[in-house]
This record gives sequence, C-alpha cells and structure tokens, in this order.
Amino acid sequence: MRDLQFMYQSLAPMRSQASDAAEMVNQLLFGDVVECLARDRQWLQVRQISDGYVGWIDEKAVLPIDEAWLAEAEWRWVQEDLLVLQASRAGTTLPLRLSLGARLPRPTVGLRLEIADWSLELSGFFVTVETASFAAQVIKGSARYLGAPYLWGGKSLWGIDCSGLTQMVFAMAGLQLPRDARDQAELGKAVDFDERSSGDLAFFENASGKVTHVGIILPDGNIRHASGMVHDAELNRQGIVGKYSGLQTHKLHSIKRFT
Repeated sequence: MRDLQFMYQSLAPMRSQASDAAEMVNQLLFGDVVECLARDRQWLQVRQISDGYVGWIDEKAVLPIDEAWLAEAEWRWVQEDLLVLQASRAGTTLPLRLSLGARLPRPTVGLRLEIADWSLELSGFFVTVETASFAAQVIKGSARYLGAPYLWGGKSLWGIDCSGLTQMVFAMAGLQLPRDARDQAELGKAVDFDERSSGDLAFFENASGKVTHVGIILPDGNIRHASGMVHDAELNRQGIVGKYSGLQTHKLHSIKRFT
C-alpha cells in the first residue's frame, strides 16, 4: 500500500537532499499529492503523483491520506491570482493563501474539506469552466504569470522557473508535462521555425547542446518565458533576443507542438 501525503500548505520547497540548506529543485503547491519513498528525521523523500518528480520535503507540509480518499477527490484548479480561505487545525484557525495553479480537492458533500484534525472551509469558492482552445488557454494562462520573479524550482506567482511556467500553464489547460525542460523537449511533434504557432514550446540549449531553457510561442511568433521574471521577448532563428540588452541570450534548440 502506498504511503500517500497531501500538501496542505500554500507552498513548500522540494529539496535535493534531506536538509533545509539543500538546493530547492521543485516546489509543491497546495493540493499536490505525493508518495513517500523514504524518511530521514523530519524529512520525507517523495515522488509527486502528477509527474513522478522525486525530492525531499519537510513532513510538516503534508498530511497522510489513503487511496480511497484520493480516488474520491474532484480536483479543481485555483484560477485566481490569490485565493484566501480559512483553515483550522487543533482548534486554531488561520488564513490559507493559495496561488494561481494550486488545486482544490472539491468535497463530494458540503463545503468543508477534512483530513484528520485539519479542515478547510470552501464557501465562496467557485470554478469557471474554460471552453477556449488549448493554445488560447496556454496563452491566456501564461499571461497571468507575467511579472512573476524567476525562482529556481519555483512554480507559483511568487517565484517560478522556465519549466515550472510551462508545466503549470499546460497542466491547467489539460496536459501534464514533465517537470524539467530537457524532459519536456523529448515530447511533442517537432515543427520548423517558420511553422511555429501560438502555444508551441521553444527549447534552448547550452554550449554542450543540452536543453536548459523553455518558453511559450506567442501569437506574433515571439516568446514568453521565465528569465529574471516572466516576460515576452523577441524570438528569431538563432534564439531569444534580450529585451533590454538587444543581444542573443538563449540559443534555439527546437520547437515542439503538443496538440
């Protein structure tokens, strides 16, 4: 039987090793579900259920759930930039501030979510069903992250990296991608530069030819990516032209289409 854990904090770092001083390689948002693989003091080595990513988290960020609970959950994306709810544990009630891209397991009965001694009031939360095309959802969704600061391993409006941006935006549009750019680049259908289209992903390589960066093709053929902050920049056959320097900042590797 799997040891499943539910992420009930706004966000938490996933680290490369069982230490607060270790590199943050990923970030969990509220609603993420992980499987515990190993324990080291208060640290859990976990595998994220959605994409298989493995890292270490502090056990204080999660609550245990079982397979039956997971099977019954009806997931909804938080579509607001900031959603403030009220959560209670052991008699203490505090605000819970959720970022765009968090997931809420909508309860099948009532408006109260309960796990052990923790509960969350869901009154006032509603979901707008998105009917636009996949590409339109990707462009609209990525625009909501504009201005978000760059953070290695981040996946929220308060800090996000390049592949975190593409993974979050694609997931909310209905397609789960791997966590890292190099793995995302292995998927999709290759398209020529002149055939690029809105919602395609452009991948970029380092001097060794390894994919290290990714961004989203815009309707005008340019790119939206997380570098310094999430912003739009010029894209040509060679790569990205820096918005402020006017110099090539990233070398183009490939362009992939996912629909």
